[in-house]
Amino acid sequence: MGNCQAIDNASLIIQHPTGKVEKMYSTISAAEVMKLNPSHYVALLLTTTVRHVATTKETNHGHVKANPQPVRVTRIKLLRHTESLTVGHIYRLVTTQEVMKGLMAKKNGKINNNIRQPKPSEQPAGCAKLTLSTTTWVI
Repeated sequence: MGNCQAIDNASLIIQHPTGKVEKMYSTISAAEVMKLNPSHYVALLLTTTVRHVATTKETNHGHVKANPQPVRVTRIKLLRHTESLTVGHIYRLVTTQEVMKGLMAKKNGKINNNIRQPKPSEQPAGCAKLTLSTTTWVI
């Protein structure tokens, strides 16, 4: 009888977008993995959590019913091509489209957070307010 858990800890796991799981038993550079999988980035899997998000659903009688749905949130860290994949960690291949989609969402989130809405006390006297959708600009 052997210790199966020791073997699992002595390997690194690469998850492909197709669901394929690849185990390796020694370190490998991210550049090599990216060469073997064109148009993919390598990401270190940090955490996976399940959160329950309440969704509303209208019944036949017009009542609104809250229905909690589980949502899986996964945090990843993209690796540079110079970094190495080390034994004992789980990695995921991420397509270029997913990376660009995530970067654009992050950029849009930062832009929305940087737009500061002035408080009424900070607004100079004699200025008009112009409201475009949800952003208030002082003219």
